Amino acid sequence: MLQMDSNEIFIKDIPAFFRRFKGSTKDGQYDLYCQEFAYSIIYGNLNSSHVDEILQLIGLSCLPDRLLLVQTDYNDVFQFYPEFNQFPRRFNQTQTLQRCVKRSGIEGLVASYPARGVVGVFLCTGQESSSEEKVITEKIRELAKDMIVRVNEEVGESVAIGISRYCSSLSRFPQAYAECKEGLFHCFRLGKNHMVFHKDICEPKTPFSRDVLKTFGAEIVSGITNGERAAVKDHVDEMMKYMLSVAMSPINIRLILVSFVDTLRERFYNSRIPADILEKAYLNTSKQVINGMFADDIKETMEQFCDMLIKELGAESQSSEELLFHKIDEAIEKYYPNSEFNLDVMANLFHYSSYHFGRLFKNTRGESFRQYLARYRIERAKEFLARGDKPNEVAFQTGFNSISYFCTVFKNLTGVSPKQYQENFIK
Repeated sequence: MLQMDSNEIFIKDIPAFFRRFKGSTKDGQYDLYCQEFAYSIIYGNLNSSHVDEILQLIGLSCLPDRLLLVQTDYNDVFQFYPEFNQFPRRFNQTQTLQRCVKRSGIEGLVASYPARGVVGVFLCTGQESSSEEKVITEKIRELAKDMIVRVNEEVGESVAIGISRYCSSLSRFPQAYAECKEGLFHCFRLGKNHMVFHKDICEPKTPFSRDVLKTFGAEIVSGITNGERAAVKDHVDEMMKYMLSVAMSPINIRLILVSFVDTLRERFYNSRIPADILEKAYLNTSKQVINGMFADDIKETMEQFCDMLIKELGAESQSSEELLFHKIDEAIEKYYPNSEFNLDVMANLFHYSSYHFGRLFKNTRGESFRQYLARYRIERAKEFLARGDKPNEVAFQTGFNSISYFCTVFKNLTGVSPKQYQENFIK
């Protein structure tokens, strides 16, 4: 086997006796054993004739009888996070959950389902009769609470946990997995940091009506057109409450909301909102809606998209040149701390040649972009010096890559050195 980087896994093949069909014959490794166990058991493909050997490898004294699926809000169905970043986050989460299981005193194992964006927690509760159900349910509830708190604190992610019914045999686990997924769907409606036992799920029964959605859409479009932010926010909130009340899976809710965002894009496509801004906002919003693990996050995303439309439409009354320089000012505010920010970078941001952008800027502002940027940086430097920041730190905070050059420019524009300015200000 090849030696890998310390951030990677030692990958080996799985022993033949895990699967009833097409198993390999090479050695394995514990984390991979747990994953193989987790996948095999939910597919009903665990080789029951080798259960004792399998349990020995994964460190359990008996077969699990309960399944929990844990989902966090960082998961990205578009693989937004690079693979090298995804593994450490998932590994940290799995380790945290393992510690929670150990603290609970319940025997079990934790295994990630990499392709499914969830982590499986298999518990050996030792339940032998229905009379023990209440006591064991409370133990699992306390474990789930601990998982939520610990993942929040140690991993920095919000959590949803779906909990299956009691599994009396291996054949029950495919159904248990489906029960846990239903629990996660229910958490989508409830919000972040919830656990749901399958036995407690009560599905919405309201039938979906596209006419109702059209009514909300008309109110939202009217509010956007009239610049009524508060009203738009209220309408989006009411629309989300309606969508969560209908008998529909979270997946279909997301798809309908993406279609609604597309409707808004088409509605305002022929307005004077720049097409590239509208398209970029539409794509980002659609991605976040599809990827939203919780309804509250999706509602916030929808509100932000509507707010962007209001903001851009509000700029229509300005001339194109006024709008351009408003955006230029925003860019300067954002990028001035970067020492590499200059005329060429700014021109490229707005798709101008450096010559044409420089001439446009000077004709409008009465000074060159270089002069304006230097003066802007010095004005910000004054603010930092006034609050007590050290001059050598201020130089780099305001985009100068040389302390001596910073001092020269500062003195040329103010008549005093940064140190003298600070001393005079303090006096």
